[in-house]
Amino acid sequence: MPYVALEPGGGGQLKGLCPFCSADEFYISPAKAVFSCFGCKQCGDTIGFLMLAADVDYATAQRMLDS
Repeated sequence: MPYVALEPGGGGQLKGLCPFCSADEFYISPAKAVFSCFGCKQCGDTIGFLMLAADVDYATAQRMLDS
C-alpha cells in the first residue's frame, strides 16, 4: 500500500509530499532507513512511519513489514 510518491532528492535521498501535512519537504534516507518532514517535524524509522501512516501499534507495524 503506497503512502508517498517519491522522486530522487539528491545525496541518495528520496523526496515527496508529506503524508501527514502535505508539505513538500518530506525526505527518506534509504541508507539509514529513516524519514523526516521539515514541515510538521515528524521523523523516525520504518516502523515509526508505518505506525503513523497506518495508525497501528508497534506489533502490527512489525507484522506488516514481515509479510
